[in-house]
Amino acid sequence: MNHHAAVIGFSCSAITLLTSAETALAQDRLNYPQQQALRRIQGRYNDIKRTFEKSHPKYVSEKPQLKGMIVPPSYYAPYLASIADMRKKIAQIDDDFKSTSLPTGHPEVKPTFDGVQSIRSTLDTWEKEMKAAKAASDNMADPKSYPGLEEAFSRLKELEKSFQDANFGGRVEPLKQGNKFQNNKFQEAAESRKKAFALFMEVGKIQAWLKEAFKKYRPYIIASGGKASPFYRQYASTANALKSFFGRADKFAVSLTGQFTSNMKSASDRLANAVKHNSDSSRRSIENHLSHAKVALDVLAAFPGYPPAKLKPYQDQYASESKSIMAGLDDLEEKIIAETRAPAEVYEKSDREELRSKMKAEWKRVYPDEKILAIRFHSSG
Repeated sequence: MNHHAAVIGFSCSAITLLTSAETALAQDRLNYPQQQALRRIQGRYNDIKRTFEKSHPKYVSEKPQLKGMIVPPSYYAPYLASIADMRKKIAQIDDDFKSTSLPTGHPEVKPTFDGVQSIRSTLDTWEKEMKAAKAASDNMADPKSYPGLEEAFSRLKELEKSFQDANFGGRVEPLKQGNKFQNNKFQEAAESRKKAFALFMEVGKIQAWLKEAFKKYRPYIIASGGKASPFYRQYASTANALKSFFGRADKFAVSLTGQFTSNMKSASDRLANAVKHNSDSSRRSIENHLSHAKVALDVLAAFPGYPPAKLKPYQDQYASESKSIMAGLDDLEEKIIAETRAPAEVYEKSDREELRSKMKAEWKRVYPDEKILAIRFHSSG
């Protein structure tokens, strides 16, 4: 072989190699329908990847914090919705691969195909975990999982109504002779107070039950919506009714001490004024003020929530001042009697004593608490 023959042989070999490479390259190229399918698949894959990267790392970071916590079903719903959306798009990608016969090992196709398979695998594990957790949460949010819940709910409603209906009343009044209508009203108010006081006696036990009920049904409250939970809303409503009940009780106690103090002062002031003017015309008014002070003190003493240490100074004040005021009235009356002369007896007819007896009986009937000093007939007719 001469030099020219060698060169020609080499050139032919080179041409053969180039032709083989171009043929192989042409075989590796995707046809147009496949390219279109790949672009469609890559678009869906990118959507899936964005959703996955937005949700899964977030859940992974939160997962350690959820350990031992009560998690409501609503927490899992958005994640499961994302998983369902990603699975739908993966199913569409699977259909595209199948219908277009895309070579999954092709260098242009493989990264997308592998990425889809990786997310699919993660979704399988993640979805199974999420569904199990949500099932447990659904169970905690189910009222049927809590024996006694319905009865507790009913009792909360009953307690709320009891606290709302409890009526301490306003100003307390002593019974008044001969005023049946007013006395009936006072008796009704007294009965209402009696019921309110009885409820107050039970408050300690009720508060203990409320605390235990909240502890017992706390998992249900959290799992069924937290503050939006029907049980929590009723619990809060009952607690507010109890708070209002306490507020009315405090207000009532303050009104009683105010009624006591003002009436004791008025009795003392009226006595001082009577002494100044040498008149016992204020006796009935003074006795009325003392009566109102006493009934306020008696109701306060019956109030189970009022501290005995705060009550005693009022009781001591009444015992001392009422005695002093009545003694002052008696002294004033004796002084006035001593200084006052009854008119001379003028009527001399035979029925005088009979008339005197009738007048005395009638006066006692109308004014049983009044003391008759003397009866004089200062006219002859």
